[in-house]
Amino acid sequence: MRIARAQRSIDLPIRRNFEPAVSASDLLAVLVVDDQKAVRDGLVSLIAASGMPWRAVYAAASRDEAMVIVRRHAPEVIVLDIDLAGDDGLALLSQLDRHERVLVLTTHDDAMSRQRALWLGATGFARKGEPSNALLLHLAAVAAR
Repeated sequence: MRIARAQRSIDLPIRRNFEPAVSASDLLAVLVVDDQKAVRDGLVSLIAASGMPWRAVYAAASRDEAMVIVRRHAPEVIVLDIDLAGDDGLALLSQLDRHERVLVLTTHDDAMSRQRALWLGATGFARKGEPSNALLLHLAAVAAR
């Protein structure tokens, strides 16, 4: 292949049998758990369009739906809202195996909620009001652990 630049051409080797930088077995699945449909759908769209190499992006509106997806698809990363229609989202943390990485996403920004989430096994904590790029950075950091 030749690339012409400023009156010079450069010969580049063409790689046959190109291997992607990330293999399919390295890809992670993420589960978004939020009772508010608009928030849940928005997060799923944001994550799917982020350019991060996800195997799949799942969504659940409740702890029960989340556990069905966890058992069936074993997502490695979970984005979890603290308040699930009056239900305690953090209670889901005690139902999970310790191999899932959990980013707690909430409107609550108090130290007690953060401390409880981390004590129960959450990997990270983010506020819903943060810009989308900040949420994606939190998600990438949680996924990398």
